[in-house]
Amino acid sequence: MFTLGLDLGISSVGWALLREDCSKRELVAWGSRIFEPGVEGTENDIAVGKGVSRCAERRLKKALRTQYSRRRRRKKDLLDLLIANGLLPENVDSAFFCRIDNRLLMLMPKEERARLGHVLPYLFRKMALDRVLEKHELGRALYHLAQRRGYLSNRKQELKDQDETGKVKSGINALKQAMAAAGARTLGEYFSMVDPEVERIRSRYTERAMYQDEFRKICQAQRKHISAELEEKLFRAIFSQRKLKSCKGLVGKCRIYPERRRCSMATMEAQLFRIYDTVSKLRITCKSQVRSLTEDERLKAVEVLNGFNDLCNRKGKVALSELQKAVGLGKGEKFSLGDDDKEIYANELHNILYRAFGDKAATVSGQDREKFFNDLRSIEKNEVLHKRLTDYWQLSEEKAAEVSAIALPDKYSAFSLKALQEMLPDMAGGVRLSDWLKLNNHTLAADKEFDRLPLVDDDEVGFELRNPIVHRVLTEMRRVVNSIVERYGKPDKIHVELARDLKATNEERRKIDERNKKREKEREAIAKRIIAETGLEKISRNDILKVMLADECDFTCPYSGERFSMSELLDGGLVHIEHIIPYSRSFDDSFANKTLCVNKLNAQKSNNTPYEAFGNSADYPEMLERVRHFKGVYAERKLELFKLDKVEPSDFMERNLNDTRYASKLAMQYLAMLYGGIVDKNGKRRVYAIAGGCTALIRRAWGGNYLLGEGEKVRDDHRHHAVDAMTIALTTPALVQEVARMTPERRREFEKKTQHFIDSNFYQQAKSMLDDCAVSHHVVNKMRGALHKETIYSKDYSNGGAIRHKRIELKKLTKDHIANIVDPAVKNIILDKLGVANDYEVTNAMLKIFGDEGNYPQMLDRNGNAVNTIKKVRIACGVQTRTIGNGDGKREVATDDNYILAIFAKLNAQGEEIGWVGEVVTLMDAVQKKQRKEPLFEKNRPGMKFKFSLQKGDIVKTIQDGKAQLGVIRAFSSEIRIEYCSITDARIKKDIQAADAWNRQRISTCFKVKMQKYNMNVFGELQIAND
Repeated sequence: MFTLGLDLGISSVGWALLREDCSKRELVAWGSRIFEPGVEGTENDIAVGKGVSRCAERRLKKALRTQYSRRRRRKKDLLDLLIANGLLPENVDSAFFCRIDNRLLMLMPKEERARLGHVLPYLFRKMALDRVLEKHELGRALYHLAQRRGYLSNRKQELKDQDETGKVKSGINALKQAMAAAGARTLGEYFSMVDPEVERIRSRYTERAMYQDEFRKICQAQRKHISAELEEKLFRAIFSQRKLKSCKGLVGKCRIYPERRRCSMATMEAQLFRIYDTVSKLRITCKSQVRSLTEDERLKAVEVLNGFNDLCNRKGKVALSELQKAVGLGKGEKFSLGDDDKEIYANELHNILYRAFGDKAATVSGQDREKFFNDLRSIEKNEVLHKRLTDYWQLSEEKAAEVSAIALPDKYSAFSLKALQEMLPDMAGGVRLSDWLKLNNHTLAADKEFDRLPLVDDDEVGFELRNPIVHRVLTEMRRVVNSIVERYGKPDKIHVELARDLKATNEERRKIDERNKKREKEREAIAKRIIAETGLEKISRNDILKVMLADECDFTCPYSGERFSMSELLDGGLVHIEHIIPYSRSFDDSFANKTLCVNKLNAQKSNNTPYEAFGNSADYPEMLERVRHFKGVYAERKLELFKLDKVEPSDFMERNLNDTRYASKLAMQYLAMLYGGIVDKNGKRRVYAIAGGCTALIRRAWGGNYLLGEGEKVRDDHRHHAVDAMTIALTTPALVQEVARMTPERRREFEKKTQHFIDSNFYQQAKSMLDDCAVSHHVVNKMRGALHKETIYSKDYSNGGAIRHKRIELKKLTKDHIANIVDPAVKNIILDKLGVANDYEVTNAMLKIFGDEGNYPQMLDRNGNAVNTIKKVRIACGVQTRTIGNGDGKREVATDDNYILAIFAKLNAQGEEIGWVGEVVTLMDAVQKKQRKEPLFEKNRPGMKFKFSLQKGDIVKTIQDGKAQLGVIRAFSSEIRIEYCSITDARIKKDIQAADAWNRQRISTCFKVKMQKYNMNVFGELQIAND
């Protein structure tokens, strides 16, 4: 009997195949499959945890290009309209705008010109409110107004991203208050009063309605030039915006009728199906006994979940404890769903109706219900929906505001509406889904038996994954499993590690329960306190969390030192909950990684750690001092996070635990397709999910930690995934149960039992097969990624050399940049600011002062008055660039990545190899050659012989000091330097280099060490590759 163990990670699949004969176990084969995770970024980005999804990055760039293209087309259409109506001349260009601006500037008082020179377009917009402008002046004002259009409120998007919407709206409200205080009638008039040297105009949140209001007022005042008809044409040209494209085509297919799409959860059929299905899975536990629900209990549970009551929380869920009371379970009896869920979904639509109409919800007719939900579904503007709720549905102002903030369910059922309508009558009578499928001769994909795992994207699989990380994990797992099945046949059992926390002792579980109860009491006390101090009736968990964090920091922002009151804390505008280490880089959403931050500092901190954002600021020590005064058990931990100067990826797996859980669950369903289900047709269970905490203990018990280390788990060797997989294969349900019940006193006994259970010779066998552990690497052949670096360089300033100019922010300057500053005047100002006479005296420590914008140097006029702040400098740099684009879009860029390296042997007259040469093909060149259907490189060359090509992830063998060594290609440069390391080395580049295990060799050295490329399969078997 064969058992396959699988250890799934974000960038690895460990596997081990065991043969079991009675009580004897034998290791047949094992290995690790290594691949790039479904994220991208520079090596440094990944090293500090800033990697992002490839699709997300690509979508972002595409969205920016689309946005730029549409804005440019919109401005072109507006320009044509203004020219056609005489508001701008036909030959208008940027020089024309400069001339008309300068003409206005000369009319202004001399003492005001320095400030007004920055805001002339806004001045035109202000003047347009009070007097009739010349036609070209009016055209200038309207064209400038159309440069930006402001934030357009969308109710659905706001409900999805409430945190970001809160920041935007608070910024808009602050701007409105500033306009009112200044007596400004419009946005343009307000900005015409601002001095950009004192207060920035850019980087403010504005609202679409502000621009529309200003446009209407200008048109009203300029009726001499703008008729009502022209006003509407101009309005459409500036503000017209098409609706978002429908995404119906992305909805998954029904698992019964693949030709139909899945039904939205915002339908009554989908809600009822979920209730019936969930109740059919409920079990009642009492001590060690488990039983199904009686028919009376089932009907009561359905009635409660489908009724109109106040048992549901805002998420439309009912706590199992509340359901137990409502159904009337006996003493000691509890509901269980077989997992960690403490809540289950009720009818979300009925919950929304109850929140809107209260006890009258049950009397709302079916036709009115559909009309009500259609209003919530279709009306996009908050103010329109609010008016509809108060006028038509007769809701109070408070109730209308509450209902406007409700989002309909946006997920989908696994089945189409047709399938649900067929199921519901029988499921209402208590028929389970699995029984209904059998009675009606329907077979789901998971119930079909396959000889090999199908493609993850195959319609028969039914996953339709949108998560690139999980997709990559399952794809590589399929590659491993199908290779094993092809050689050894289907395993009798498959064990997959499911990365869930497993509490090792009863004492620990008791402590966790006590801690949770204590926290719940604290939350209840805070809720009462909020009601007493603010009078609020609806208290959210987010409100309670804010107060808990405020108590910790004494109602003082740790970043700015600003104090705030309870009302300011809870109004959602001034103070926000903030992750100390950004969530996108830590995946830590715990209380220990959260604090409060005022809005303006939150935006400035962005996706950085406190040290990265403010470490060079003079205020940083004061921030740390404020954190030192934090109260509570997490104060010390938060101070450590504020001091943390960089985020290391050493706990990569832990930071991605949620993805691992998700992948493991899907993997279990996916693997079950080999057997027609997790339990096959003969009733034998084939696929098991093993808890990660359990395998860690068992690995220690049988000595697995000593295979690669000295008693502790080693993560810098890729083979540790195979060791984990072997432990998973050894782990039986009986051992898992033993671990769950284990007490500290029984630990030693358990380890002895485990060693006896596994077999004393097994460790020695695994140790002897360590060198045979296959570590295979995925080779990335796809041409994907950025074709060139984002920096746009200037033209060549070296008369044929490679000297280019690029702009660098002062806060990013290093001492090496100073000597290369192009403008000598700017260079001297910076040196004066640093207090040195020569560039070679500058140190990186000196340049840290520019981390604070208040230390930026000023350019002075002849009278010693500041006229400009130096924020960026032009640097001369030596870089090879290439020209892309045409016309106005022509620009100089540097290629971003190398795609492939071709290696050729130089031959002498006798045809013998006397050396190697190489040719690097960049990603940009590779894409362009593919588009032209040309070969990437010419293989047939006189006096040369093509050896092989190399890409990242390729396996090579070298002979060094008389020993054959296998390595994996990590990079290669345009200077033909090949970088590689051992195929088993799992450390990041800087750690490998520190251990002197990183190979960076010239091609001549590669010739001397007889480098040869190989193809390696999952089992580690090598085959010479000359492609």
